[in-house]
Amino acid sequence: MEQLSDEVRDFLNEPERYAVLATIGKDGLPQQTVMWYILDGDEVLMNTADGRVKDNNLARDPRASICVEDGYRYVTITGTVVMNDDQQVAQADIRRLAGRYGDEAGVERGMQDMFSKEHRVTLRLKIENVVINGFGSLGEMLMAELTDAVREFLGEPRSGVLDKTITAVAELLAVHYDTVQTWVRWYRQGGLAEVRRHLSGGRQGRKPLLSAPQQQ
Repeated sequence: MEQLSDEVRDFLNEPERYAVLATIGKDGLPQQTVMWYILDGDEVLMNTADGRVKDNNLARDPRASICVEDGYRYVTITGTVVMNDDQQVAQADIRRLAGRYGDEAGVERGMQDMFSKEHRVTLRLKIENVVINGFGSLGEMLMAELTDAVREFLGEPRSGVLDKTITAVAELLAVHYDTVQTWVRWYRQGGLAEVRRHLSGGRQGRKPLLSAPQQQ
C-alpha cells in the first residue's frame, strides 16, 4: 500500500474537491462518475444508490481509480473497492459525505427527501497506488524557474493581471515536464538567446520544437 504525503492529504481534504471515479464496464471500457468523497485514513470513502452502473461494475470487478484535480495539479489513486450495503452503515456514511459538501440544513433536506428513501451502498477504495503531479519541492522549483524565465521574456513593466498571466503560462508549461527540463538546461547554458536558438531549430535547419498545430 502506497502512503500519501501530508501535502497530498491536505490537498485531498480541501473543501469543494470532487473525485472522478472510474470503474470497469462489462465490455471492458471505463465508466466514469463525479463523486463525493472523504479521505478516511488509508481508504477513500464514497457512497452510491444501489443499482447504479458503477456498483454493478464493482460487484463484478472491484478494481477502480479516482482522480482529483486542480488544473495540472492532480492526484490519481487506484486500488480495489470493498462495498457495504448494511443500511445503518451506508446511511450514516451518506450523511457524513453530505456534511462535507453542504450545510446542516441541506444535509437534513437531502436525508429526508432522497437518501433515506434509497438503498445506499458504501464504497471504500483501498489506496494501493498513487500518481501525483504538481506537488513537492521539485515542482515548486520548476515553477519558480519557469515564472522567472517568462517574466524576463515579457519584460517590464508588469501589472497584477500580467503577473497572473505569467503564472498561468508557467503552469501550462509545467505539464510538459521533460520538455521544460530541457528548456531550463538551455536557459542555464546561455540564457534566453540559447532557448530561442533551440526553439527556432538552431543552426542545422532542424524543425522548430514549437510549430503551428496541424489539421487533424
